Amino acid sequence: MKANKHFLAVALCACGVSVMTTSSAELYERNGGTMIYDSDQDITWLADANYAATLYETSCGEKGVEDGRMGNPSAQEMVKNMRFGGYTDWRLPVTEEVDETCQVHSVTGSSSYGCSGGEMGSLFYHALGGKAKHRLTQTHNSNYSKFRNVQSGTYWTGTDFSPVPQIGMNFQTSDGAQNANSKSVKLLVWPVRDGDVDASSHGDNHNPSSWGSDEAWMKWKKQQRYHNQCDKGSVSKH
Repeated sequence: MKANKHFLAVALCACGVSVMTTSSAELYERNGGTMIYDSDQDITWLADANYAATLYETSCGEKGVEDGRMGNPSAQEMVKNMRFGGYTDWRLPVTEEVDETCQVHSVTGSSSYGCSGGEMGSLFYHALGGKAKHRLTQTHNSNYSKFRNVQSGTYWTGTDFSPVPQIGMNFQTSDGAQNANSKSVKLLVWPVRDGDVDASSHGDNHNPSSWGSDEAWMKWKKQQRYHNQCDKGSVSKH
């Protein structure tokens, strides 16, 4: 089953094309750029958009998942047990089952392009300047540079498709569509938490002090691999 299959589009009727906003939300770097505060939604995103894969790489395969993809139950468990920057209240982003901004919607749910009512949709369309039917990795605004490891793929949300509990809602950064999948399908995970964080926080000894640039992020990953002896001493700390 393809992750980007338009599951809901089969069940729902198209009710017109919604107007897409091009306004840019305010995003603020926190904790050395490792977390990003979204002031429009009052939530804080992890700056690493594929942290499960980063964990796998930096822990020598002891944690996370090699490509970052997992079923919904595993995704829920990952964020539930996650500790980052001293915070333990991470979760999956939520969306609206009935979202009037979507191109396809009914009383049972909303799907397709333009869905900006949910947290992932608002990030894609409002904060990062994404456009429907375009890859976020290729079409975005300057806010995009605040994030690391953004994938062109399908991300889980924490919202169930209520008519069928075995199905969960997702959002596709590959084209800006909102859809749904069986919870057994392996999708990407982008952790988020409610509210802002202490802007002066420097995290804890489990997390980096800075991801403020791609260079800093790559250096941190090398340091972690060296510390965990992933490369048996072949990678220098410097």
